[in-house]
Amino acid sequence: MRDILRSCFVVLLAGLFALLSFGGVQAAAVQPLVFDIEANPGAKIPFEILVSAEEDQEIVVVNFASIIQDVDSSLQFILQEEWDNPVFSWINLETNQLIIPPGQQQAVRGEVNVPFDAAGTHVLALMIEPQTIIATEQVSIRIIYAVRLVIDVQRPGLRPEISVESIRVELDEDGSPFVRAVVHNTSNLLYPLGAEMTIRDQNRALVERLVFGLEDYELGVTPTIDIYPGSELWLDAPITKPLFPGTYEMRLFLRYADGRQKVHTEQLVVEEGDFLYDLENVYITAKPEVLSASLRPGGADSQILEITNNSSEPILVALGAYGVAQEYARSVFENLTVELRTPDILEIDPRRSARAVIVVRAPREGVSGGYYGYITAYAFSQDEEYLGEKTVELHAVVSGEHHYEAEVLSAMVAESDGLLFSAVVENKSDVHISPTGVAYLKDEAGEIIRVISLNLQEGVNHILPEQTGYLMAEGWEIEPGEYLAEIHVYNDGLEIGYAEEMVIVPHLQEEDH
Repeated sequence: MRDILRSCFVVLLAGLFALLSFGGVQAAAVQPLVFDIEANPGAKIPFEILVSAEEDQEIVVVNFASIIQDVDSSLQFILQEEWDNPVFSWINLETNQLIIPPGQQQAVRGEVNVPFDAAGTHVLALMIEPQTIIATEQVSIRIIYAVRLVIDVQRPGLRPEISVESIRVELDEDGSPFVRAVVHNTSNLLYPLGAEMTIRDQNRALVERLVFGLEDYELGVTPTIDIYPGSELWLDAPITKPLFPGTYEMRLFLRYADGRQKVHTEQLVVEEGDFLYDLENVYITAKPEVLSASLRPGGADSQILEITNNSSEPILVALGAYGVAQEYARSVFENLTVELRTPDILEIDPRRSARAVIVVRAPREGVSGGYYGYITAYAFSQDEEYLGEKTVELHAVVSGEHHYEAEVLSAMVAESDGLLFSAVVENKSDVHISPTGVAYLKDEAGEIIRVISLNLQEGVNHILPEQTGYLMAEGWEIEPGEYLAEIHVYNDGLEIGYAEEMVIVPHLQEEDH
């Protein structure tokens, strides 16, 4: 266990090293840090890892490590002496030690020899360990770089699979409720997973939409997590809306393996006293929820964000900004200029509001389309204690010829209040869309048996470029069986996407009385 913890610690330091300075001393540079290898059984795939020394000669040792995914999706690196993983025998290295002269670069060369009986995704790490110890007055550290080899062995019949083990509501350390969905990758494939949930009361009214992941659950983006073969993940999301006594429906939507989906529904019964809420603790509100700037190339537009202090004490508010996703091509902060015309810190009296002016400017050329990001208001007490935050979307649409396109990634039918039709749609446009859809269900003779109108899931009114959403319809019925679904996607009356998907309609289960 000490080796596991040590490996995780030093690998984390390697990730942070680029952000820190230790008296001008630099560790060896290693690239790349991830190899995605697609191979057939029996294949031999060469690879090389470039390691460069800085001002001093560097001795580098290479070891193997297994990778285990924890329930929180973090990775543990188990050194070879602790666990002799059979996949280690697939890797042949020319050498496990390099001596690199100052200012030069050398390669760790190797070859992946895939057995003929291999199948699925196999992951291991090459631990690149420079022997130089970096010392400061306070601490001495040695950096280990974990280079992941993700070997995807292709074979007919492999299918990504996922199961939902449980959905439950628990209390955190502060007594606030959160949802925990336990999911299990039952296949031998690694794939991306996105998850969200709706909570409805006994009158079918939407109480809250939750998004699982590291990004803000209030936003219209579903982050994805790579789930490793055989791994179990605990997906947690806070419940911010009060759950009063009654019966609720919790419906979990899983999108995985770039197009597949699974829907799982469970009931939640809340008794008197299960959850206690301090309603005065909702410190701030921010309006509007979407700042929508419209501008011409070379022009500018101003937006006003109103922030209200709902508490009985003065508060301090600071504004921050962040992007939709890493390397997001249509980032408003990367492509346009965003200026904040307000003090760095706003002081807001009790029950009063303050306004922040945000100015967006567009270059004169090459920027037509929509650009997006998020503005967050962080609330603090007069003693600088963190109180809470609110996030709004920032849209900036530059006039010009806009391209509209949507791709249907998958479709399915599940049992719900009647039946639920769900289609995963990716926005391929250069602006956000508010799509609707129509699904024509045809039998094996090609006859249209049912026409279904589709709308975005409740709580979502648009999809940003390069992001996905669900077009859904529920409360309908049809005979069980297999149907061809012709799916048409529209935006403002214009058809922007079309797909044909085979769907299986299940038998509806009768409720016990």
